[in-house]
Amino acid sequence: MAGQDASIYERMMKGLAQATDEQSKAGREGAVHLEGYGVDLRTATGEMKPTSQLLLEISAGLGKLPEGVQRDAAAMDLFKRVGIEAIPVITGLNENVKRAKELVWSH
Repeated sequence: MAGQDASIYERMMKGLAQATDEQSKAGREGAVHLEGYGVDLRTATGEMKPTSQLLLEISAGLGKLPEGVQRDAAAMDLFKRVGIEAIPVITGLNENVKRAKELVWSH
Protein backbone atom coordinates (compact mmCIF):
# COMPACT_ATOMS: atom_id res chain seq x y z
CA MET A 1 0.00 0.00 0.00
CA ALA A 2 1.22 3.48 -0.88
CA GLY A 3 4.47 2.00 -2.21
CA GLN A 4 5.72 1.10 1.27
CA ASP A 5 7.46 -2.03 2.48
CA ALA A 6 5.35 -4.09 4.91
CA SER A 7 7.96 -3.41 7.61
CA ILE A 8 6.53 0.11 7.88
CA TYR A 9 3.91 -1.25 10.31
CA GLU A 10 6.56 -2.71 12.60
CA ARG A 11 8.52 0.55 12.56
CA MET A 12 5.34 2.55 13.18
CA MET A 13 4.49 0.41 16.19
CA LYS A 14 8.00 0.81 17.61
CA GLY A 15 7.70 4.58 17.27
CA LEU A 16 4.21 4.55 18.76
CA ALA A 17 5.45 2.47 21.69
CA GLN A 18 8.14 5.07 22.36
CA ALA A 19 5.66 7.92 21.97
CA THR A 20 3.23 6.38 24.44
CA ASP A 21 5.59 5.00 27.08
CA GLU A 22 3.65 5.99 30.18
CA GLN A 23 6.83 6.26 32.24
CA SER A 24 8.44 8.97 30.12
CA LYS A 25 7.76 12.64 29.49
CA ALA A 26 7.53 11.97 25.74
CA GLY A 27 5.03 9.19 26.49
CA ARG A 28 2.81 11.49 28.48
CA GLU A 29 3.00 14.04 25.66
CA GLY A 30 2.18 11.32 23.13
CA ALA A 31 -0.90 10.35 25.13
CA VAL A 32 -2.03 13.99 25.14
CA HIS A 33 -1.64 14.12 21.34
CA LEU A 34 -3.65 10.94 20.94
CA GLU A 35 -6.40 12.25 23.18
CA GLY A 36 -6.51 15.37 21.02
CA TYR A 37 -7.12 13.16 17.99
CA GLY A 38 -9.83 11.25 19.85
CA VAL A 39 -7.69 8.14 20.39
CA ASP A 40 -7.44 6.33 23.71
CA LEU A 41 -4.84 3.58 24.07
CA ARG A 42 -7.02 1.65 26.47
CA THR A 43 -10.51 0.18 26.35
CA ALA A 44 -13.24 1.18 28.78
CA THR A 45 -12.09 -1.67 31.03
CA GLY A 46 -8.50 -0.38 31.11
CA GLU A 47 -6.97 -2.98 28.80
CA MET A 48 -4.70 -1.99 25.93
CA LYS A 49 -6.55 -1.82 22.64
CA PRO A 50 -5.50 -4.17 19.85
CA THR A 51 -2.89 -2.75 17.49
CA SER A 52 -5.26 -2.92 14.53
CA GLN A 53 -7.87 -0.85 16.34
CA LEU A 54 -5.30 1.73 17.45
CA LEU A 55 -3.95 2.15 13.93
CA LEU A 56 -7.47 2.60 12.51
CA GLU A 57 -8.29 5.20 15.16
CA ILE A 58 -5.02 7.04 14.58
CA SER A 59 -5.69 6.93 10.85
CA ALA A 60 -9.07 8.58 11.38
CA GLY A 61 -7.56 11.21 13.70
CA LEU A 62 -4.69 12.12 11.38
CA GLY A 63 -7.08 12.12 8.44
CA LYS A 64 -8.93 15.03 10.05
CA LEU A 65 -5.79 17.18 10.10
CA PRO A 66 -4.95 19.33 7.09
CA GLU A 67 -2.08 18.16 4.90
CA GLY A 68 1.19 19.87 5.65
CA VAL A 69 3.14 20.91 8.69
CA GLN A 70 0.45 20.19 11.28
CA ARG A 71 -0.18 16.63 10.11
CA ASP A 72 3.55 15.99 9.59
CA ALA A 73 4.27 17.14 13.15
CA ALA A 74 1.49 14.95 14.54
CA ALA A 75 2.84 11.92 12.68
CA MET A 76 6.34 12.61 13.99
CA ASP A 77 5.00 12.97 17.53
CA LEU A 78 3.18 9.65 17.27
CA PHE A 79 5.55 7.51 15.23
CA LYS A 80 8.89 9.24 15.86
CA ARG A 81 11.45 8.97 13.03
CA VAL A 82 9.23 6.91 10.74
CA GLY A 83 6.39 9.45 11.06
CA ILE A 84 6.81 11.27 7.75
CA GLU A 85 7.29 8.01 5.88
CA ALA A 86 4.17 6.60 7.58
CA ILE A 87 1.80 9.40 6.56
CA PRO A 88 0.61 7.90 3.25
CA VAL A 89 0.13 4.52 4.91
CA ILE A 90 -1.65 5.66 8.05
CA THR A 91 -3.86 8.33 6.46
CA GLY A 92 -5.07 5.89 3.81
CA LEU A 93 -5.52 2.97 6.18
CA ASN A 94 -9.24 3.36 6.93
CA GLU A 95 -10.12 3.84 3.28
CA ASN A 96 -8.02 0.86 2.21
CA VAL A 97 -9.52 -1.40 4.89
CA LYS A 98 -13.01 -0.29 3.85
CA ARG A 99 -12.21 -1.01 0.19
CA ALA A 100 -10.76 -4.44 1.03
CA LYS A 101 -13.92 -5.35 2.95
CA GLU A 102 -16.07 -4.24 0.01
CA LEU A 103 -14.02 -6.42 -2.34
CA VAL A 104 -14.31 -9.44 -0.07
CA TRP A 105 -18.05 -9.06 0.38
CA SER A 106 -18.70 -8.44 -3.32
CA HIS A 107 -17.33 -11.87 -4.28
